[in-house]
Amino acid sequence: MPLIVDLGAARLYMYRGDHNPPHFHVLEGNAACTVRIDALTVMAGRVSPRALRAALAWAEANRDALNARWRAYNEEDDEW
Repeated sequence: MPLIVDLGAARLYMYRGDHNPPHFHVLEGNAACTVRIDALTVMAGRVSPRALRAALAWAEANRDALNARWRAYNEEDDEW
């Protein structure tokens, strides 16, 4: 799972070939959650409020980059 950014309080990752809706994974130690890119809401899991705040603040400022990365990692190539 490619690392998107290490915020210290949390690390954001995104899987290649992952399921919809577009989302990223927040990891903090042994805790993890999944966050929708469009609404910046937690889909599943749980991390500390501090880690979640850091992840959401970064994601809000970088939403276009997250969407572009999601498309690059997860949209099927029509040429196959």
